[in-house]
Amino acid sequence: MSRYCKFFDTSAVACLLLLSFFFALRFWLGADPGNPLVWKAFLSVPTLFREPANLIYYSTGFPALFCAAIFFCLTFIGSLLVLSDRHHRSQFIFFHAVFLLFATGIGNDYSINAIMPLRAEGTVSHILLYFTKMELVQVLLLAFLVASCLNCHFKVLRLVRR
Repeated sequence: MSRYCKFFDTSAVACLLLLSFFFALRFWLGADPGNPLVWKAFLSVPTLFREPANLIYYSTGFPALFCAAIFFCLTFIGSLLVLSDRHHRSQFIFFHAVFLLFATGIGNDYSINAIMPLRAEGTVSHILLYFTKMELVQVLLLAFLVASCLNCHFKVLRLVRR
């Protein structure tokens, strides 16, 4: 059981690592826009990582290299938290923040509708219809992130019961 829990926790760290590589690619593209290898790598990044990255990049206004450095640091912190058998509350906050980042990024089109609730698309049926149109990779990523969050819930509850 513990092996599966570590797998789910490392999936959240792997998502952050891939997100930081996307920012590094974005910086490399800005530094060398004539390189076809960089363009091919940048355009092959799935929307699964492109949308959370765009959400962070455009909402903060930070340069791409700074965003890459932040996410490399977050990846390092996350890997330390995964390897630690203590700091369950920190893991709880960290994995929930990663889940919220990717859930908001994946549902970026819906988040615009959530800001404008007077629109007709903001109904519950529209939300359920949106989730049925998600790709399998997006569903698996969110499932792994939810599993890492549930694992943190179990760890904190076990800590409270002692």
